[in-house]
Amino acid sequence: MKNKLDEKNIELTKIIYEFKQALDIYLLIGLNTKEINKKGGKTFFAMAQQFALKVIVIDICKIFEEKKKNSLNSIPSIIDFINGTKLKLDNPNPLINFIKKHKEEIKKDGCFAKPLNSILEKFKNTHEKDFNEYKTIRDTKFAHAEYNPSQNIDALASYDTMEKILFFAIDFYSVIHESYIGGHPVQHRQERKTFAGLHTVLKNMGYNEVKIKLEN
Repeated sequence: MKNKLDEKNIELTKIIYEFKQALDIYLLIGLNTKEINKKGGKTFFAMAQQFALKVIVIDICKIFEEKKKNSLNSIPSIIDFINGTKLKLDNPNPLINFIKKHKEEIKKDGCFAKPLNSILEKFKNTHEKDFNEYKTIRDTKFAHAEYNPSQNIDALASYDTMEKILFFAIDFYSVIHESYIGGHPVQHRQERKTFAGLHTVLKNMGYNEVKIKLEN
């Protein structure tokens, strides 16, 4: 059963990795829009940013998709799997700290699925409007190609919100890996290969001052 959980968590981290790289592309192009418009390449980079946003939207929906008939590798599906199998913890401390961080309690029965579900629901409720917009855009524009003029992808949540969603997913993946599987999880927050590669491309194309951080 632990191997099955490991497989599901590995598939989740693959989605998280793709989400992280797409978000870096989306950010770096957005930060340097004025310079890009001056130097040329506007159409190409606009399309690249749109493709990145498409990946972000689809991956967010995958990560938080509720389990129905099919077996998924989403956060809700992993919580359901843990609840159904009663797996023993390899190291309970990361999971306990995660639950305490989100101000949830661990019941005497030692069931971790309940507080994890509560943490997930609170997070989804906090960003309910954003999640609804992602799902609508995915269903009407990206997945099924339905035309809906009221849905504008430029009106989606800010980079800050998308980053918060990413970091929540990273924290969940890491906690499951450390507590149930053991060993060191993938350090997604430090992974910047795509960001660094695009930064180099922009510099080599003659963009003088490439911005890399959002201004406060």
